[in-house]
Amino acid sequence: MFGNKIKELRKGNNITQSELAMAIGVSQAAIAHYENDTNEPTASIIVKLCEFFNISADSLLEFKIKKELDVKEVFSKRLKELRSEKKISQKELAEKIGVTQQM
Repeated sequence: MFGNKIKELRKGNNITQSELAMAIGVSQAAIAHYENDTNEPTASIIVKLCEFFNISADSLLEFKIKKELDVKEVFSKRLKELRSEKKISQKELAEKIGVTQQM
């Protein structure tokens, strides 16, 4: 969970849970739940948090990713997503960057 990151950002900006809640359109109780990791914010709330704190979603979620996945898994997953978005096969990518394809 990334409640500590939200709390750290909020306290680092000297704002209360109520002030953050009002700024992003949720209740103070919702902020408390996020910070205590009893509830996770929806994707739209994550976007609002990122906009409010002027940070990327990667930065906000980094704490969670580091805890749950190792770097190899994160890299592999992201590479697969990018290949899928660009409609590039493993073989094509391997040829473009000059490495051998591994299965």
